[in-house]
Amino acid sequence: MNDEDKLMACHRQLQNVADDQLSLASVHYLRAHYQQALDTYVDLAARHPDYYGIVFYQAMCHYKLENYTQCLDMLQTYLQRQPESISTLNLKACCEYKMGRPRDALVTLQSIIDEHPDLEKLAIFKHNICLFEGQRIHRVMPTLVHSIPESRSNLVIHYIGQGQYHDAWEAVGDYEPVVSIDFMIKGAAAAVLGQERQDTKLLRYAQSLFSVVGSSPTDQNTIQGRESMASSFFILQEFGDVLMYLDSIAQYCTDEPEFRWNYGLALAAE
Repeated sequence: MNDEDKLMACHRQLQNVADDQLSLASVHYLRAHYQQALDTYVDLAARHPDYYGIVFYQAMCHYKLENYTQCLDMLQTYLQRQPESISTLNLKACCEYKMGRPRDALVTLQSIIDEHPDLEKLAIFKHNICLFEGQRIHRVMPTLVHSIPESRSNLVIHYIGQGQYHDAWEAVGDYEPVVSIDFMIKGAAAAVLGQERQDTKLLRYAQSLFSVVGSSPTDQNTIQGRESMASSFFILQEFGDVLMYLDSIAQYCTDEPEFRWNYGLALAAE
């Protein structure tokens, strides 16, 4: 996965047959190239409508791309065929949480645990229960950072929400980002602490992290890519560019209080 030359050599050997294309899509997904993975799955689904599992794979890509409504729609379709699928119900709960419905997420998650009580002991369920309940995050998440990658990000988000900016930076400062969300979370931690301390070095570092995501070919046309570029320009105080990027995703984000707040700040500063 980390040897680009070998990866491209294997890529050139792929044929336009289902097995090869499924492998290609999975590699795109593992490399966090979610749009490329989704495009491949969409093409496969059109050519092989009997491969019903592809619906779930498409939903996973939509989730990673923050297209939560589309993800939930596809999961509902898949659940008509596989109503007891644990993975599908868990992803449905995650979607509900991301859409601002933590109570619905807990109900969905509890429906899994009621049928399979032992699952509550698994790290992923400990993580999701803690996150959806919004309790004990500062105690539970640190114990899961080596098994559930998202736990570090959610711990940092919790600390930022509590105004504990030093703790947020301590949780992520020595961590080398791997995927886009890691860069964004570390950028957010650097930005809030830099602003609090008026530390220009931290602010410049935050700006560079946001720019990495926003300018990457993989993310530049996604919601998180546009959000990242807006954050980068916000730190640079180039508010016209902030508004341009926020306008480009407004139709998807106007219900989010954070989006409206940032948009208002940019308008006031312009």
